[in-house]
Amino acid sequence: KVIGEEISVLAKKAAADTAVDIEKITEFESYYEIFRKQAETLSNLANRFWEQLKSKDLDVNGLYEIGSEMGTIYKKMQKNYKAAIAIFPHNFKMYSEFGNFERSIMNNDVIARNYEA
Repeated sequence: KVIGEEISVLAKKAAADTAVDIEKITEFESYYEIFRKQAETLSNLANRFWEQLKSKDLDVNGLYEIGSEMGTIYKKMQKNYKAAIAIFPHNFKMYSEFGNFERSIMNNDVIARNYEA
């Protein structure tokens, strides 16, 4: 009977641990999805910024608005990235995507190097 009780306690603990893991995975996926959408939005804004910059009819106010919006979204994206990494600190995919984003969209090789495998 004692062994049966121990197995029951272990089974309940394993079930509780699994539930926590599912919650963490769901929370991570939520942050990851927001991160991906923000990265896509920033990529589109960066393209608009460079197109505007190359335009013969340069609109400084338009550049400022795009740049300001980029800064706001970038800060939010960094928060989502940090929140996701806090849940799963060894998630290679997240590190890699953030590094690729920094290199290819933000043209920031210095930061990107910190996320290379």
